Amino acid sequence: MRICVSGFSEKLFCFYSTILDHILDQTQDLSKEYFESYRDAVLQIYYNEALKPNVLNTHLQFYLLRKEAYLITDLLSALKNLSVADVAAYKQQFLSTLHITIYAYGNITRQDAISFFDYTVEKIRPIPRSTRKLIDTSILDPGTYYLRVMNCNPNDVNMCLARIHLLGESDIKQQCYNKLLAFILSEPAFDYLRTKETLGYTVYLRYWRSSPGGTLHSGISLVAYSPANKYSIDYVAGRLTAFWRRIAPRIIAAMPSETFKTSVESLISVHQLEDPNMMTEFERNWDEIMESTANFNYREECVVTRSTGTSNFDPVDAIANPELTKTTVSNSYCLDFDTIDTNWETLRNEYTSINSIDITNALMTCGYDEKQAMDFMMKSYSNSNGNTIDSSLLLEHGENEANEQKAMVFINNLFKFRSTIQYQTGRNV
Repeated sequence: MRICVSGFSEKLFCFYSTILDHILDQTQDLSKEYFESYRDAVLQIYYNEALKPNVLNTHLQFYLLRKEAYLITDLLSALKNLSVADVAAYKQQFLSTLHITIYAYGNITRQDAISFFDYTVEKIRPIPRSTRKLIDTSILDPGTYYLRVMNCNPNDVNMCLARIHLLGESDIKQQCYNKLLAFILSEPAFDYLRTKETLGYTVYLRYWRSSPGGTLHSGISLVAYSPANKYSIDYVAGRLTAFWRRIAPRIIAAMPSETFKTSVESLISVHQLEDPNMMTEFERNWDEIMESTANFNYREECVVTRSTGTSNFDPVDAIANPELTKTTVSNSYCLDFDTIDTNWETLRNEYTSINSIDITNALMTCGYDEKQAMDFMMKSYSNSNGNTIDSSLLLEHGENEANEQKAMVFINNLFKFRSTIQYQTGRNV
């Protein structure tokens, strides 16, 4: 549970203590009617969210990547069976044993911050927990994972497809390069997939980092919301795959040194911007608080790291981790997750979409030259291997189906697949 108050320093304690008193108040019992109205409102929120393809997509990502995650259907089922007595018992159990952390920021003294903590402990009187257990995270073998699930709303003709590229555990240098890559590719991804291919009203490529188990993970997501009555799911999936595997490497290869330098400087400038208000700074530091690393100089360290990058291809050691592809598509109103079977025919259909792309024209749309990209890649490959290679194989060798079969997983039974996942134990902080 998180209690957050902000405002004039002299008013904060009064505000905070009032909230805490209401939480701990045992004199006012919640009536059955009020409870049911609250419960039904929460049920409606979960249900409405599940009908959105993009929300369902993200929900399934968390379900497969975190051990302590539950399907919306499980949450709905649990909520339906809750009673006032259940909530009262949970409240008592929850407050009996706690790990309490106070984060005080702004014009407040150290002693005032300690007073907040002491007051909280005195009021609740819990059995203190010395540590807080962070959640366990999935360990997936390197490869490509396919999952397709029907949309829960038959009236919604949209589908949401996401390619989730997991870098895995990453230090600040890997995170900086990952964010720089996303910064460079985000505009070309929009230009090609949204403007030229017109795949849908929302198309984006973004960097992300998270620390669900107390260790920093990062990656890049390539997402498209597309109309299922206009494009097949294989067609859209092929276009996303083609951008990531064929177009993106050429963009990096064809990028002039000055353009790369400008991208680095632009990203550094973003990190050097002042937060517009105190709440923005607090939210930016929230990850640091939750994982107990308290590295509040993260932005400054990113600036230093990026300032050392001088080339488009500075080497970065990365842990081999899976490329997780999740795809969500329409039509089924019930909240039972209806998994769509995927197989090698699915992959062949996707390759048909990939191979129909005019790479030269696609690169021109993104503002880059195909010949310049290939010349750079050929030179780079020759310098590192001491020999040459057929340019037609340089960037497409990974597209061979026989090679991909070794690292391809089709998830046709969601629950069975999840039962086989191994987990990395979350840290105690």
